[in-house]
Amino acid sequence: MFTYFQDLVTTAFDFEATDRNARKFAFAQLMIAGVIVIGVPFKVLMMIGDVVRNRRAKASIYADVKKDLPEGASRELVREAAIRAELERRQAYAAPLAPPIDLAAEPVDGSYFVSLRAFAEEKQKSGAAMNAYEREAAGPLAFLYDSFGPKGFGHFDALYSTPPYRSHELRALLETLNLPDLTSAVESAMGLHLQRYQLYRDFAATGMPAEQARAHPDMPSYDALNNTVNVAGGQARFLRAADQYLQAAYPWVPDSGF
Repeated sequence: MFTYFQDLVTTAFDFEATDRNARKFAFAQLMIAGVIVIGVPFKVLMMIGDVVRNRRAKASIYADVKKDLPEGASRELVREAAIRAELERRQAYAAPLAPPIDLAAEPVDGSYFVSLRAFAEEKQKSGAAMNAYEREAAGPLAFLYDSFGPKGFGHFDALYSTPPYRSHELRALLETLNLPDLTSAVESAMGLHLQRYQLYRDFAATGMPAEQARAHPDMPSYDALNNTVNVAGGQARFLRAADQYLQAAYPWVPDSGF
């Protein structure tokens, strides 16, 4: 066996006198032999160790259970008590449950999105834990809501070269809100933003003031895309869809009336 491995090592690493294909074949054999000779026995030993540990643990549980049972207890009673003890031991080693997070109170005026966004933004400031719907309300939902607002897609200009959300994320969210017809305008606006950002940097590099650069005639405009969104219902339509979605999905705390 030792001679066999020695021949494989010699062939695999003989870069001068051995053909490249022969060296590759020897190296492959060396890897396979290593797995068989080292990996498989090691795995078998690990399995045997697991079996031994499990048997010792069960024997310890049976011994502890018998101490608490009356003499002459049936084997069935001992077995059931051991099963309960094993379950309790596993639960004792289980990871502790995460503490419950604070939830928003259900708004009485039906402003589900606006209320949850404000609630989630307060959590962001304090560093409190948020669930998925709160992260959505303060994240992509808020981003889209602002995109359909009075400034339109012009609010992209406050961002860096890449918007904070990917187009596929926003597309999936708009489909969830049953607003897939707005996807094209959003994706086009994201592409337009990259063009505007690059042109702005080019103009700024020449020493042109920021306001003049943004108002330059060569700078592409969001106006056509904003008009498309407004014709399709704009921010008001988005707000209705977001309210319906969050009303049904978020685990609101019922308003106590106080």
